[in-house]
Amino acid sequence: MANCLHMDMDRDKVLKRRLAEGDETAFSEFYNQHWESLFKYAAGILSNKEETADIVQETFIAFWDARDRAEEIDNLKAYLYIIARNKAFRQLRSSLKKHELLEKFVRFYADVDQQTEHKVNTNDLSAVIDAEISRLPEKMRQIFIMSRKEHLSHNEIAKKLQISDLTVKKQINNALKYLRIRMADDIYYPLIFLFINFFAASTT
Repeated sequence: MANCLHMDMDRDKVLKRRLAEGDETAFSEFYNQHWESLFKYAAGILSNKEETADIVQETFIAFWDARDRAEEIDNLKAYLYIIARNKAFRQLRSSLKKHELLEKFVRFYADVDQQTEHKVNTNDLSAVIDAEISRLPEKMRQIFIMSRKEHLSHNEIAKKLQISDLTVKKQINNALKYLRIRMADDIYYPLIFLFINFFAASTT
């Protein structure tokens, strides 16, 4: 067993070194080994096969673009899946309404972690998030809602409120920091954290 583990670690080191050196053959081998399972993973988030295929393609492109850092990455497969997950949820954010996206998060993470002790309810999640947003300072709350719920860009908000783009960006970043701190101990925090960061990603 120990010998097998040692051999796996050696293979990973070799693969990382080859990727870092720009070895396209090594990348092809990695692609062929993981593309099918990655497609199934992304399909668990997205329901459209064409969108899923695009996300998988974009994921491998992003992975290849980061090849010079391959030797710094602890787990290449986990890194690949994180890229795919982030891209898939960003795709969802652009095409689904808030409640639909919450339901997608819940279904996806319920499938991933069947051992959770808490039954996650989308209405509960929405209520938790909205309650904390309501506690933001007035100007910060106004800017956050304009960005996150009305989907206005930084520039559009700045023009409406007659403030600078930089002020808008700072207010949104401060709001996100506040929400993360306030909800860090909530039982739904993993879902809330992802919802804030993916659904609420800023548009410039």
